[in-house]
Amino acid sequence: MKKTISLLLALLMVFAIACSVPEADYTKTQAPVLNEEPDFVSGEVVSGGNQDLSGSINIKYAAGNITKDGLELRFGFTSGSTLAGITEKEIDSVPAYQISLTDHPKRMKLSFSGIEFYEYAETNILSESSLIMGTFGYHSSFDGSYNVYLQLAENVSFSVAEEKNNLIILLCEKEEDETEPMYYLTLDAYDDFQDGNLEALSDFEPTLCSDNESILLISGGYSDETDISNRKVVIDAQLNDLGNSSLTQIQKLSAFELPNVAQTSQPMRQVIGIKDGKELIYAADMENAHYLLRSPSGDTLYIRTVVPDKNADVEQVTKDEIWIRRTDEAPVKLDFGTDFYGITDAAYSHDGRYLAILDSSMDDIILYVYDTEQKQLLNMGEEGFGDLTAGFAWHDSENTLFAMTGIHSAMQLISCSFGEDNVISVKAIEEQPGDISEIAYADGYIYFINGETAELTRIDTTAEEPERKAVCPANHFAAAKDGKSALVLSNAGRDDQSLYNVYYFDFENDESTLVMESVEPETFGYLSASESYFIINAQEETEYPYAMYLLHSKEIVHCCDLASPMLFYSGSGMDFYAILFSADEFGMIPNSYLFTIE
Repeated sequence: MKKTISLLLALLMVFAIACSVPEADYTKTQAPVLNEEPDFVSGEVVSGGNQDLSGSINIKYAAGNITKDGLELRFGFTSGSTLAGITEKEIDSVPAYQISLTDHPKRMKLSFSGIEFYEYAETNILSESSLIMGTFGYHSSFDGSYNVYLQLAENVSFSVAEEKNNLIILLCEKEEDETEPMYYLTLDAYDDFQDGNLEALSDFEPTLCSDNESILLISGGYSDETDISNRKVVIDAQLNDLGNSSLTQIQKLSAFELPNVAQTSQPMRQVIGIKDGKELIYAADMENAHYLLRSPSGDTLYIRTVVPDKNADVEQVTKDEIWIRRTDEAPVKLDFGTDFYGITDAAYSHDGRYLAILDSSMDDIILYVYDTEQKQLLNMGEEGFGDLTAGFAWHDSENTLFAMTGIHSAMQLISCSFGEDNVISVKAIEEQPGDISEIAYADGYIYFINGETAELTRIDTTAEEPERKAVCPANHFAAAKDGKSALVLSNAGRDDQSLYNVYYFDFENDESTLVMESVEPETFGYLSASESYFIINAQEETEYPYAMYLLHSKEIVHCCDLASPMLFYSGSGMDFYAILFSADEFGMIPNSYLFTIE
């Protein structure tokens, strides 16, 4: 299922409270101020607009504002699109439209004729108590109309007015008797629906799902389970006749309850590699998502990269979202109150209260810390860490964060302690300049790469005057989560700078062991508290040219051969998360797989 909502109508996430709050203005929406009160028309279904209006009609803006009468939505139209190279011209009417309310789940449907472009300005975010909890839109292949759905959180009445090129919709809460839950058929076939391939299913319309992002088709409601079961047989047979392998799913929903994400579709399966002549085939754990980490409570966090709609009047850069999947629940997006542009790492404090997030943009690499109890996000760049953080690590038993950070390239080791009553204490660990390096914390020591000497270096954080000590040659390293060992890469010293020697370093005994010489590592890291891996390019013309090795203590074992140099992350037990990238028109798209190493 494509995740469509992020590409369509992001600006209409408007919020509303009761109908008796002070009137707000439109200063952020570009909507004109009208001097005369428009004439509103009410009804269950309202139609209007100019049937003869044509010529590259553009929904130029949409805005929501709370007024003394209710929640006012305003759509503004022009002819043409500067983004598409077509000169924009003012128009004095709105295109033909029809507005109606749908049944469970409660939605408002706005259907416009003749729309070729939709270039919205961002809407106001009004209140956490909303009448509208989500929105999406699509061009219909049936009749060429452009349809906007507003997912409602309350029963509403509505009235409509036209004012030149503005369409104004006034929503107000409406008291209605509570209805009994009903049975519905849902179908994971939104793409086919948009393409016009399901015209025979006339009683199905799209709706948001409980994750507030995915879109399913949903039928009308049935009060009797036997009736809906019989209807399912008929619809599934129709789908089969249409050559569609999708199956409907019966869901029981109350008036404002959104259906669960479909479980009828088979997850994407992929050949990951080969072992002992047998292909390793795994199903995607989460598509279009990069595994990030597990929380102390067992929840799984992912990164999803959102591509902006090229036709929308928004910043044309990709942004990262963090999604969480709790046990037996659909993934939901977390709201941190800020934009992320390129999340590269994240880690929880030892007690799970704080989540550190490292985010890279074109100009900065900022470390954030989110307090899960206070629901507060701190920009550590504003707390003394600077605008470039190369690496960070948490203390293993205290809420103290260590980071190699600074202003531009002037790096320094910094610590930040989080105390009671939201008091934080930032201080330098040493006075010497640092290096652009990942760092690790183990048993009171901070480890990092000294770029000048190409050595893994450690500092005793408990000493009154910390001193540096070189422990082994190193250009890159990854530390075990138990703080007892590290996997170290050191340049092999040949003309080819891509060749490295691989070492196992024992923190407890302060000794390193060479495990492989002159190889070209693609990725490396730790799968568990003590078991590491690295993937090398075998330089062979085969379908699986990347060899994966496991390293437990000082023992190295060839695990399997891979088709591409994947990234691996620790999971649960012997299950690990593997990230495989695939290319599409927007770039490299990650998919996360659960990978079992036998």
